[in-house]
Amino acid sequence: MLSPEIPWLVSSYILECKLYFDQLQYNKRKKSVYGLSYDFITLSWCSTFLSVITTLNYGLNQTVLDQYHGRYPSLPAVRTSHVITILETCKLFITSGLVIQILFLYKRTKHSTQGISGTLLAFGIFFLMIALWVAKCCIKKEAVLFYLDLVDLIWFTGKTAEAFYLVPQVNLNFIGRNVIGTCQSFLFLSWLSFFMTSIGMITLYYKDNAYYEIPINYTNWTSLFIKLISLILFTLQQKLIYKDADISSKEIYSINATSQV
Repeated sequence: MLSPEIPWLVSSYILECKLYFDQLQYNKRKKSVYGLSYDFITLSWCSTFLSVITTLNYGLNQTVLDQYHGRYPSLPAVRTSHVITILETCKLFITSGLVIQILFLYKRTKHSTQGISGTLLAFGIFFLMIALWVAKCCIKKEAVLFYLDLVDLIWFTGKTAEAFYLVPQVNLNFIGRNVIGTCQSFLFLSWLSFFMTSIGMITLYYKDNAYYEIPINYTNWTSLFIKLISLILFTLQQKLIYKDADISSKEIYSINATSQV
């Protein structure tokens, strides 16, 4: 039987895929990533990639399943949503295209404030060091840690990236004093996706599920709250603060022409 929240969450993920595809086409059409936050794209890709990795481990890795049942013998198996995993995989391919655009195809069109920030690199190195330490402990059995702990750390890192992925774009808009980096449908699709996810999560909440009955690749309320604040700020930027700000196509194409010389 289809869970009542599934149609809402599936609709939300389809809208997100559409949003990133529109951004991909927008960058390709103007041959520029001017004003697009590198951290935003990186966090979007990382959150999706880590979610897929976590889901596959909990769904297919027998070692993880055995360790989970050994640690929590009274709990049922971890639930995952296969349809969400498929949509996340589609989103991963699209965001990979965006990563290629910002790092290779249109790298020369960025302005001086664009790039992967030191803050994101620091957090990335921090989580990587922890992951390597946990992996070392698992392999050499130097502590009471299991491969399950490593997968849980990957899940936590992915959810952290999911919660804050939109914050860098909002910050870059303030720095550049424009919102030209994102496609025209960005705001509309973001809000629509947010409302779809919220309805799905509210539906799930009223089912009164225990925490272990919720699929591990669903979003969470913390991520939704931070996304709400980010979307409110982005809306104010686009509709009020920078509604008359215009980095013209002439300037963007001038940047492109200069980079090709």
